[in-house]
Amino acid sequence: MYSFEGNYKLKQIVNLGGKQKESKELLLKKVANDRKKRDDERRRHNAAVLLQKIIRSRIAMKNVKDMFRHDFDHDILEYKSTLNFSEDLFLKNIRRLIFFYQLKNDFYRLYGIVDIILRDIDFGNMAFFRAFLSISSWITCRFGCILIETLNFTSDIMFHKKIFGILPDLACSNVFLISSGYYRELCLYICKNETSFTPSLMSLFFRTIMNPLKHFHTSEYLVQKIVLSEFIVNFFVLTKKYGDLLDSVIHQLKLFFSNIIFLRIILDINFDCFLEQELLWILHNILIYVVDWDKMRLILSSFDEIDLYTRCVSEILIQIFKKMRVSMESYHCDNNSDNESIDDVQSVTNYKIVSKKLFFELNLSFIFSIEHISRIIAYVSPSTVVSISKLFVMLMEIWPFKKSEIMTQLVIISTDTDEHKNTNILFVLWEKVKIDIVGLEIIENIDVCKNNLFSTWNDEWYAMLLLFELYSRILMTMIDDEFIDLMKKNLAFYDIKILVDFLKRLSYALYCYNEYSETQFHVYDINCLNIVRLRNVVTRLIQQLFIRDSRKQFFPHDYWLMTNRFDMSIFMSFVISEMIKKYENYNNKQSLNSFFENERDKTVFSINILRDFPFYFPFSVRMHILRKLIDHDMEKFGHSDSWNIINRFYVTIRRNNIFDDGFESLYTIGKDIKKPINIVFIDRYGLPEVGIDGGGITKEFLTCICKQALDVNFGLFYETSEHLLYPNPHSYACESSQLQCFEFLGRLIGKCIYESVLLDVTFAPFFLTRILGKKSYLDDLVILDFELYRGLMLLKQYTGDVQNDFSLNFTIIEQEFGKTTTIELIPGGSDISVTNTNRLQYIYTMADYRLNKVISKQSCAFAKGLFDIIDIKWLSMFSSQELQKIIGGSSLPIDIDDLRSNSVYGGFHDDDPTIELFWSVLREFSVFERQAFLKFVTSVSRPPLLGFKDLKPLFCIRDGGNDTNRLPTASTCVNLLILPRYSDRATMKSKLLYAINFCAGFDLS
Repeated sequence: MYSFEGNYKLKQIVNLGGKQKESKELLLKKVANDRKKRDDERRRHNAAVLLQKIIRSRIAMKNVKDMFRHDFDHDILEYKSTLNFSEDLFLKNIRRLIFFYQLKNDFYRLYGIVDIILRDIDFGNMAFFRAFLSISSWITCRFGCILIETLNFTSDIMFHKKIFGILPDLACSNVFLISSGYYRELCLYICKNETSFTPSLMSLFFRTIMNPLKHFHTSEYLVQKIVLSEFIVNFFVLTKKYGDLLDSVIHQLKLFFSNIIFLRIILDINFDCFLEQELLWILHNILIYVVDWDKMRLILSSFDEIDLYTRCVSEILIQIFKKMRVSMESYHCDNNSDNESIDDVQSVTNYKIVSKKLFFELNLSFIFSIEHISRIIAYVSPSTVVSISKLFVMLMEIWPFKKSEIMTQLVIISTDTDEHKNTNILFVLWEKVKIDIVGLEIIENIDVCKNNLFSTWNDEWYAMLLLFELYSRILMTMIDDEFIDLMKKNLAFYDIKILVDFLKRLSYALYCYNEYSETQFHVYDINCLNIVRLRNVVTRLIQQLFIRDSRKQFFPHDYWLMTNRFDMSIFMSFVISEMIKKYENYNNKQSLNSFFENERDKTVFSINILRDFPFYFPFSVRMHILRKLIDHDMEKFGHSDSWNIINRFYVTIRRNNIFDDGFESLYTIGKDIKKPINIVFIDRYGLPEVGIDGGGITKEFLTCICKQALDVNFGLFYETSEHLLYPNPHSYACESSQLQCFEFLGRLIGKCIYESVLLDVTFAPFFLTRILGKKSYLDDLVILDFELYRGLMLLKQYTGDVQNDFSLNFTIIEQEFGKTTTIELIPGGSDISVTNTNRLQYIYTMADYRLNKVISKQSCAFAKGLFDIIDIKWLSMFSSQELQKIIGGSSLPIDIDDLRSNSVYGGFHDDDPTIELFWSVLREFSVFERQAFLKFVTSVSRPPLLGFKDLKPLFCIRDGGNDTNRLPTASTCVNLLILPRYSDRATMKSKLLYAINFCAGFDLS
């Protein structure tokens, strides 16, 4: 406080009381508290001043508004009594109304102004209205906002009509009114009052919508964008209840906006904030705009229009899919439990059902029609191919139940013989992918790219994915000769080689990709490209091209190998240890598709490559892995201990009843047949044969029982014209007793592989393919039924009217035991005619039925037995041709030097004259005679896969004595040749050939 004595300075206080009572810390704390109190007091004072200021201003504002209301009411009352109102007074009251207007208190005052304007318009003078429109755009915009807000406040239909009489002209005079929620409020109005619409009200409402669109269609693009985008984002989300109104509006829009402008504006709209159903309705209404529904065709007729259209639709589809993913992820998080995989599958399934329901409700079937697809493909070019690819990829991602329909149409179009090369989608896709920068980076620097392959995505990947999907689908129904023709027309051999090189490196990068998440909800990049889908289609396409090459051999034999990327010794040891670990952990209960499901463990990526691309590794490496796995398994089942007589099965087999006795004794033990078996044969006199089973008799048993079961007269198997075996396709072969026989035979074949016993049998490739869990396609039908194959090819290449000229439907007639049965290839197939459009489907389903379905149960039973012995994951490393080699041996010529270097002798030595003479004569044998000799001593005419070092036991030549009149004899169970000491070449050769040709055994000696 200041002194009134004129001294404004505070006097210094001197304490003469002696020692200070307060400590320094307490003093500082007191000073701080005093400072805080002063600050709080200052803030309270400032807050009080501000609050008073606001209150005074609000009171003043209220007083001014009340004064304006009073003046406004006075002027309106005077107008009603005199009907005299000047323009200046009218504009002054408009400003007053805008200043004080509150929706709840002043909407009746709005009535007065509206009446004045309408009276002015009705008299035709429009002086007030023109004067009003000429003033500040902010005032007209604000007045328009007041009008449309009042629409949704009052339910007075007559007043609504009055507002609709003014709003269109206001909106046409001020584009800011459009951007201030004009169409949003109109959309809200129609949703709230849908039951109150009369024809007259609807006419006024339609005019309110359309007038701004008509007025601004000639303005600059930015203004057009504001007006049309505001209309689209608010009205295109309306459901089918408002379909008639939208159809009328869209019909008018076509008259004022070009397709280019319309599509450009849609492309500029940000659809992030829309719900999935709203996006679907927007898509529906875009189709209403761009389709001539009378002729069922797109009205777009230029490359630019098609490009814009496909970009618009694909961007909307991406947003739809993002909403689906959010819903699926939230479901996944809410239902996270121990049974995670089931929850994942269930959530996806539920959401796809919802998507399918919406699809039919919106009637979006046109987008998948041949008219729509062919129209788009007609404008494919290097500039449009990316957007077109994006459209088709997203359609198949959102509606997977339509994928087959889309791909079938694309296959038909791309394989059309009249299609020019430069407009063929397959060729254009390939040319785009071939020159794509991303693709070239992967080809040239795969080791760098594999770690950040998907860190940045480009839209060109959509073209790549569609190319792979399309080419894979084409290969499914294309025979080898057509494949060669395709290389001549579209993709030359040089292009195929570039493609395969690229696919090999891309597959390596995909499997090395270290950012792949463990759940299916995190396998998309920001543009909704499905990484797993890309990996799957790359895998499928590489496998198809490899199978095609294995039949036609247009690449060098070692072209597919990628051994330069692996250290084979480390790779083999690692794979063996990991596969043993997985085998023991899963206990052989997992299917092939679920093997190594834990994708998070990227240390086993090489095993995944081995599983899906076994041809990247030499056959010898894979056979070495298989034998090591079997050897490890054999140790667990007691094969390493030859003296273990407890852990063995002792079986008595009658020579004249081998299969029945073997089935009765060994079927019930299941996979324990892997354990050592001791066989005692009973001869035709009922006496046990002399001999102790040290492995040779078991081999003889396996050879004999398989030979009997695989004999076509036994009834389990049929043979093709080339004597290739496949399961009996008749219905009685599917009976439980027969299926048990197939299962048992599968175990026997597995036992032969398990113990390195080769069988002189050749299975049909399509059967072995089925065993490995894969499907056979059209080319394999040549082996099974050439006449049917030729007929299907005639149908495929027929240029006339298939439906009228062939009169086929989706059925097949089977005759069995004199009884004729009609079988439908697809549900309702008897009522579906084969036409030019669906003949590819007919050919595919017919081939699938004959190659896969009719032998499905038999093949599954056989495979079940086989995989009881040899784990399916182990055999998945091999193709059907390689599996045949594992069962029956190599088809390579017999190497006499290899046989000699892996032979042992009993009573002879390597330099013995008889032995030298024997090998010399054997080298003179023809290929056929060598095969006959090998069959004579081992029971199989083909050598072991990796050479005679793997023949168990090794080939043995034993001294047969000096009687040169005796014939050589053999014991195939131990790979033994008993050779008399012939002294001259002629005798040696003649005796060997005689014994071989007459299959001499012990008895003939």
